[in-house]
Amino acid sequence: MPKKIICILCCFLMAATLFGCSAETDVDLTAMNSDDYVFDTDYQYYVQDVSTSPVARAENGYYYIDTGNSLLKYFDTEKMAATVVCDQANCEHNDSSCSAYLDSHYSKVFLSYYNGSLIVEYVERKNGVQTHYACQISLDGKRRTKKCMLFKSTGSASYQFSVHRGYVYLFRYLAGETPAEETVKIYKIPLDSKNKNMQDTQEIFTFTGLDISLSSFEIYGNHLYFELSAYDESAENANSNGYSDIVYDYDITENSFSTVELENYQYGFKVNNRSLVYYDKKEKHYNIYDLDQKTIANTADINDIGYISFDGENYYIDTMQAVNLGLTNDRKIYIVSTDGSILKSMSISSDYECLFGYNDILLFTQYVSIDFYYDKTQNGSDKADLIII
Repeated sequence: MPKKIICILCCFLMAATLFGCSAETDVDLTAMNSDDYVFDTDYQYYVQDVSTSPVARAENGYYYIDTGNSLLKYFDTEKMAATVVCDQANCEHNDSSCSAYLDSHYSKVFLSYYNGSLIVEYVERKNGVQTHYACQISLDGKRRTKKCMLFKSTGSASYQFSVHRGYVYLFRYLAGETPAEETVKIYKIPLDSKNKNMQDTQEIFTFTGLDISLSSFEIYGNHLYFELSAYDESAENANSNGYSDIVYDYDITENSFSTVELENYQYGFKVNNRSLVYYDKKEKHYNIYDLDQKTIANTADINDIGYISFDGENYYIDTMQAVNLGLTNDRKIYIVSTDGSILKSMSISSDYECLFGYNDILLFTQYVSIDFYYDKTQNGSDKADLIII
């Protein structure tokens, strides 16, 4: 799904929170150089990292934030049951004495799994200034440690961050030099650096323009991909509304950028190693583009635009995007092989948001928590049952 930078009004109330000591987040240096997905250290490309119910996959299940109750929960994929991350008897789960409770310091929007722990955002407020941190939480919720400082802000701020191979990649919108301009910047920050004076923050990308939108970013192996849209009617690739859409490929090891030329591209893509899937707005189907050969390797004959995910085996295309755009009322989720073959289509109610998942389940939310799941063992059958959690 296109992952848009969200605007967060940073007005967090002060509350007492205890932080324990923890070890540094050790990283396997061999894995750091791999172009393949590495579970412990890599950005989880198969779940939404920004949602009304943020999700992060662990070894035997999924952690998620129940934003309605400010609670950290865990869905066990062996027991197929969800529990609050708290082992206290008779706990009411409504204050900081509960290991699952996330008080007003936590944004409850970002959640990542990294090297046997969870990473969330923690915000301190003092004298009108908000200081944003990446915060490490143990899987039992009991040990919480501020890691690197991300940035400071006053009032509202538009940003998003993701964790990958020992670094935080921070995306920010900033005011331009004139009222009509905006600037988008991407920063790279070592997770284990305290970064108190921003001395370890490395700016790796900046762009200034009109009506900017940075979206559809992905991190896979040693590459970071994102789409930048801006109003520029003079641009060679500008559409009929005067906007140009550019997909960038950032090589992490080389610290270099290149652009990806996609024919008839319409916003939203998904990366599988060095393949990129996107909707072809002219041909009205999906192209599977080989990033190394710079050619379209295969196509998938699905007419409606949709949110795309990849679970390590197959692509999942959710036409909820077409429903949201008013292009159809018939919402379906398609399962597509890497050669473009449609393996299955499922009719799903538009009341549920699909958060996707790895090769075991699809997760769905209806309100502010995980409400249903689809067991992928049904993929080889005609069944498409959603099971209540």
